Amino acid sequence: PSPQSAIKQHIDPSHDSVLIYRTQGPHHIQTELIGQPLGNTDPIL
Repeated sequence: PSPQSAIKQHIDPSHDSVLIYRTQGPHHIQTELIGQPLGNTDPIL
């Protein structure tokens, strides 16, 4: 299974928040939110 599906099995998306960062280089960062947004969804670590 993908890391996202494994995370989804262990959290309550109605209350929890997980922000996943994927880097493909110093200027290309993707984010994916699972669950609730907590205010920081910027692709800046």
